[in-house]
Amino acid sequence: MSGLKIGCRLVVDEMHDPAPLPPGSQGTFEGYDSIGDLLMSWDSGSTLKLIPDVDKFHTVSTDAEIETSLAFLRIQQEKIGRD
Repeated sequence: MSGLKIGCRLVVDEMHDPAPLPPGSQGTFEGYDSIGDLLMSWDSGSTLKLIPDVDKFHTVSTDAEIETSLAFLRIQQEKIGRD
């Protein structure tokens, strides 16, 4: 999946990792590393990378996914406001 914009929201469909994130996990795309893996900031606090052509994922698209993203972002904004 090329052409991702930094800050876009992604959803895990399937991860091939010894300790994968569960399907449906959401995170924010932060950029690419030197070998093309996707640098992520997951809502769970994880920074596990996505590996193109190995892991399966998609951009936030359904109404339910959008609601989950908006709720997370609202919580983050509230935390920033308290600091």
